[in-house]
Amino acid sequence: MISTTINYDFEGYKFKIKETKMSIYGKPYSHSFVIGGDYDNCVNLAYKFKDGIPNEALLPILSYEPECAIGSSLKKGSGTVSMIKALLHYGHTIFNDINIFKFEDNSHIDCIEKNMNIPPPRKNQKPLNLAYLSIIYNNMTWYEKHFNAKMIDTERYNKYRQSLLFLTDPKIKVPFINFLEITQMPSELIPIIQPLYESSETYRVFFNSIPDSKRCSILFSWLNTFVEYYIGHIYSDKDWYININDMINHNVERQEGGQRKRKTRRRSSKFYITFRKETQNF
Repeated sequence: MISTTINYDFEGYKFKIKETKMSIYGKPYSHSFVIGGDYDNCVNLAYKFKDGIPNEALLPILSYEPECAIGSSLKKGSGTVSMIKALLHYGHTIFNDINIFKFEDNSHIDCIEKNMNIPPPRKNQKPLNLAYLSIIYNNMTWYEKHFNAKMIDTERYNKYRQSLLFLTDPKIKVPFINFLEITQMPSELIPIIQPLYESSETYRVFFNSIPDSKRCSILFSWLNTFVEYYIGHIYSDKDWYININDMINHNVERQEGGQRKRKTRRRSSKFYITFRKETQNF
């Protein structure tokens, strides 16, 4: 086993990337990268090999902590995007024949503020499914929005995309009594939800009417049940991928860190659109 660690500057942040190579009888069988900062185990990229040649890239660990950057606090959301992009870009400079990165979308946000007196990694206390939250407000998951991610099964992915019509079609929005039957929400939320629901033409308008500051506490207990009622038969958090050539804003600038310097690579994005295998907290 050979391990090396470098500092890597990317989009205003300084990261630490640990590279580990595994071989036997002089032939490689595993190659991995871990990115982080003052906390150094945030996102993991692992390459599988066949006959000594890398043939698959996986993202088994995707997590966020403010300490995932060196010497500064990594911003939740945009900072997480920068960190993941940095690792994918770096891995792609080593193995540029592999453009597909597979992952499972177990992303969550915590409806309770992190206790910063506890050292990382910090477990979510009140997790809300980030994919579902992003779907109801953005019509796409967090990874679709920021990385143009897709399901490996193209037919299933297309059906999932079509199923999102339920959010904007007035004919699909059910009367409030049926909405309660679907969600089984706590009775104490009804006085808050009912006037918003009954004054909205579509589900999307209804969700947008919930004040930003109250969304997490209001949606926490019933969002999963509601989304799965409409798309649970077709949506899956497993078998997703990011194609680095299709990734939004795929511009790799010259990075300096340790003893390595890489040349600039630029690829145009085909699309313009405004993570530990365990629970990811972004």
